[in-house]
Amino acid sequence: MMEKTSTRLYWVGGAATAGKTTTVFYLNTRPLPSFCVYDFDDIGMPHQPYKQWRRWAIRNWLSQATSNARQQKSTVIGGAVFFTELIENKEILENLKVLFCALTLSPIELRKRMKLRFSDDNQRKTWLKAVGMDLEESIALNLKTIERYEREAQEHTYLIIDTSQLSPDVVGNEIMQWIINHST
Repeated sequence: MMEKTSTRLYWVGGAATAGKTTTVFYLNTRPLPSFCVYDFDDIGMPHQPYKQWRRWAIRNWLSQATSNARQQKSTVIGGAVFFTELIENKEILENLKVLFCALTLSPIELRKRMKLRFSDDNQRKTWLKAVGMDLEESIALNLKTIERYEREAQEHTYLIIDTSQLSPDVVGNEIMQWIINHST
């Protein structure tokens, strides 16, 4: 078993288009000593990811965070995962403290951003291949996703940031401040 350390896993979850990938990019361009920052999608995604793959991917990233902690490094991961999916894997987390933040957005902003994503032919084809849903199905699923993040936040008391009216820099700064405030 790993010794107790001050290392942590900071997970930034959220609905599609809420800003997870942009936040990971932002954090990778800022000095965060003793931190490893990843995008959940870095490992690739099969056509229409299935539950077994999703469980494997979550466990893979949790194992990476535990490995980083053994090297006295905290981990930040941005990915569309729910807090309850992480804590189901306590045996992997060992003594690693998990802090969670969810990026959400209003239904109007979600629709606007999803339409923008679908307006680019290459992005639309990639999305359809990966997720297997059209625009309206994707919007409906992500509205339910946002509701679940908000329900879980009430139960598990984690940070929610509504990115609807925030620039990527403001969101990135808020996440960076959250990390700094919880790093000791």
